[in-house]
Amino acid sequence: MKRLYFGIIVVFFCLALTACAVEYGIEAEENYDELMTAGVAALGDGDSDTAHDSFVRAQKVRPEDAAAALGVALSDAQAMVELVDGLLVFLADFTAEETPALAKAVHNPGGLEPGSTLGDTLHHFIKYIMGPVIDEMVPAAQLAASDPDLVLNVPSLPLTLQGEELLNLGGEWDAADALWFASFACTLKGGIDFVQSIDLDFDIGPLLAMNSLRKLISGQPVEIAELLEEVAVTMLVILEDPEKTHFLLPLPEGFERLQEAQVAFALAARYGSQVWRTAAAETDPQEDDVLGYLDENGNGQMDDGESFYFLGAEYSALLNDFVPSLTAVLDELHTSFAQSTPIDAYPLTYQTFDTAVFNLLLEDLGLPPLIPSSEADIAAFFEDPPMADVKTFITDGLHCAVDSQTSLEMIFCFVWLF
Repeated sequence: MKRLYFGIIVVFFCLALTACAVEYGIEAEENYDELMTAGVAALGDGDSDTAHDSFVRAQKVRPEDAAAALGVALSDAQAMVELVDGLLVFLADFTAEETPALAKAVHNPGGLEPGSTLGDTLHHFIKYIMGPVIDEMVPAAQLAASDPDLVLNVPSLPLTLQGEELLNLGGEWDAADALWFASFACTLKGGIDFVQSIDLDFDIGPLLAMNSLRKLISGQPVEIAELLEEVAVTMLVILEDPEKTHFLLPLPEGFERLQEAQVAFALAARYGSQVWRTAAAETDPQEDDVLGYLDENGNGQMDDGESFYFLGAEYSALLNDFVPSLTAVLDELHTSFAQSTPIDAYPLTYQTFDTAVFNLLLEDLGLPPLIPSSEADIAAFFEDPPMADVKTFITDGLHCAVDSQTSLEMIFCFVWLF
């Protein structure tokens, strides 16, 4: 009888706990595998919101899970493309002739409030719209890249712009893929942090007048040569505008953002330098990998003469030759960018970047070492960015592109700038 009473008490206690959980909103743990399956399926459908929700919930079940973190990062990337797509739709209306939007922009370029500038609008867009997405994407990608045993099968991951699929990143994602994605995410964050530290106010008129830009955002075909030439000419007009002389110069409150940008670029270089080493060390079947190598003899390792591939496309001989040189350049960039930051691996040795390392890439192209040795102090740049000199350098480079009569003349003009 005592056992019966004891059993009744236990059952009653369990029922009470369940009732309390329901009453106070304590949710039962969800099924990790089901959430991951739903997230992957949503990525394939191009539904970034559902994918993001599923992967975030999977992270709550397994907070340090690299695959769930990668899912969050990939859904953020898909959302970022959707954001750009929406922006292009807006620009297509914005640049249409004789529209209220264009008429309003002429009188109020900022669009945030009376008296705001285009620079205000750009900073607002970057900080409050793009910023939150990239701020989540980067740590998620870093967590994914930290797991050497990561595997996430994503049969389809379409990135669609203006109704057309630009790229489909479907395949088996592993550590090498997480590394290149983390490098991309950190580069994007570094760029966003950097542009938020400088004055972005410029005259939008020359951009709106670009015929190739109008074609591009309306979905019409554009010749690459035509686009590049028009961009170069337009950028020169913007950079040399006597009424917007502060364009690209540092903002007084931008120092903290500069430090964040420096760290992000250092991490981007570090992750990037590890990509092909990690891919080459893989021993699993490579046929379905996003980034892998062609295991022609089927021995489960990358041998001399075998090439890398990305999304099923084999690297050309030139790209394969580039891999060791590019890895060496990225190693040097990582060390130089990390100088004087919390991730500096050699705090007692001041590291600068020797621009002559780029000659490794020129040699792969069959060119002589045209770039002289010059010590670039990257840490000093981020401590007190000489943006006036950078602006002059960019302007001179654009003049090389616009004013040169032949390709050889343009190359020598660029070399002279270094």
